[in-house]
Amino acid sequence: MKMNEIFTTIKPLKVSDEIVRHIKSLITRGILDPGEKLPAERSLASLFGVGRSTLREAMNTLSTLGFIEIRKRQGAFVKSLGETVIPDSFAQIMDEDQTKVKYLYELRMDLEVASSFMAAKNRSAEDLQIMDRLLGTMESQVSEPRLGIGEDIKFHMAIANASRNILRVHVLENLFTRYGHYIDIARRPFFQGKSHNEEICSHHRQILSAIEQQQPDEARDAMRAHLRMVAAQWD
Repeated sequence: MKMNEIFTTIKPLKVSDEIVRHIKSLITRGILDPGEKLPAERSLASLFGVGRSTLREAMNTLSTLGFIEIRKRQGAFVKSLGETVIPDSFAQIMDEDQTKVKYLYELRMDLEVASSFMAAKNRSAEDLQIMDRLLGTMESQVSEPRLGIGEDIKFHMAIANASRNILRVHVLENLFTRYGHYIDIARRPFFQGKSHNEEICSHHRQILSAIEQQQPDEARDAMRAHLRMVAAQWD
């Protein structure tokens, strides 16, 4: 074998390509979260020690690759890596036949049961504090006619973050962001009145307790029971 066939001249990366590589790494490692806003162009260029035209080239590349979204007069935001996993056309399917919402819960079952299992193994003290705070907010609202979907979704996302699986986090973030309306439709019968709200909070407390005590099997089973309760209405 000729050496000149296997060893070739190495071309140095352009500065803009180095920026692309660095920001991609921050996103795929979970250091930058879905929806997080990046520093303003001037500030980011200063942090990298490059000109604004070089930074702009890198940002346009990241946008084309689907890692960020550049919003006019707002800035650049990290996109969910899961956006290509769940097609937009699924929303049209559910609009035409809302019984198809059960497919969302089947998908959530696949993702979140695993999240709970791994969260019980990998959670940190900070993860527990976040989950406990979110659940405490929900528990303080049990007398409301319907618990809000906001804290509920944040609680489930906190579990996903604690699982330390960045792809699962991005897929769930995308699912909740793009299909939260349909998830809300499915949960309405169970978030009606104090008794139902207390039951939901009790389920969440069981999940959190198992995660806190680092009991993966119990956390998995508690999450499965929780999601099955809501999904059962579509059977």
